[in-house]
Amino acid sequence: MKLAIAQTEIYFENQTKNLIIAADWIAQAAHQNADWIIFPETSFTGFSMHTDITIPLADMAIQAMQKLAKKYHIAIGFGVMKKADCISHRQCANHYLVVDSSGNILTDFTKLHPFSSTGEDKITQSGNNIVTGTLSGIPFSTLICYDLRFPEVFRIAAQRASLILVPANWLAKRHAHFSILLRARAIEQQVYILGVNCTGTQEGNHFLGGSCFWNPEGKALLQCDDKPQLQIVEWVDDVAAYRSSFSCFYDARIADYANWLAGIGSKKTALREDIPKNS
Repeated sequence: MKLAIAQTEIYFENQTKNLIIAADWIAQAAHQNADWIIFPETSFTGFSMHTDITIPLADMAIQAMQKLAKKYHIAIGFGVMKKADCISHRQCANHYLVVDSSGNILTDFTKLHPFSSTGEDKITQSGNNIVTGTLSGIPFSTLICYDLRFPEVFRIAAQRASLILVPANWLAKRHAHFSILLRARAIEQQVYILGVNCTGTQEGNHFLGGSCFWNPEGKALLQCDDKPQLQIVEWVDDVAAYRSSFSCFYDARIADYANWLAGIGSKKTALREDIPKNS
């Protein structure tokens, strides 16, 4: 499979401009025979908490991507802020969708862990499902940005997926963590991990790109610098063969982990009540 990694500079809350750039990059990727192009989190608005702006734009972005996928015969991964699907004080949900080359929605994932340090958890509904899809015979899953700091969900996703996408708006102040954690998740879960970050500045927040693609051995198939760029990488799904040759994935005691976590669940509040919010 040929993957196109779209490390874009997202112009904050300017969906029109971002969609024009995306359309050009999609055309370029298709010209290079890419099967799939993957954009960062909140691809066309940036990481905005202004739901009065982002929510009305979501359907427009989805429809635009479906049309472009069909026009260029390429699958597209992209993120939007959609209206929350239940009645609560949280107004939206951070979604990442994958549409196939016919414009059909393959997967629609909701971010599991809204980023509390920026207040995303105050307005954004948490997802409750890990979603798996199949593209060109390859099973994949998606987790978004801050989800990267929670290895438990990667363990679950890796039970079915050979490739885990991590689209992000990962802040420059913790830039080094992005590559380190992605590589660690690839090694520990014996899976391919693709992190796609953005570049530039959004409302005073800085982003340094660093999109990267790691194989189950922890070797880089792609590493980007801090500039906007479209990169093409070709790879083969050899996850099953790799896991068979070095079986730590199959030695995991997943049922026991669930029981142990359940055992400490009732103590969670007591354990954390004296910990400052951003410690």
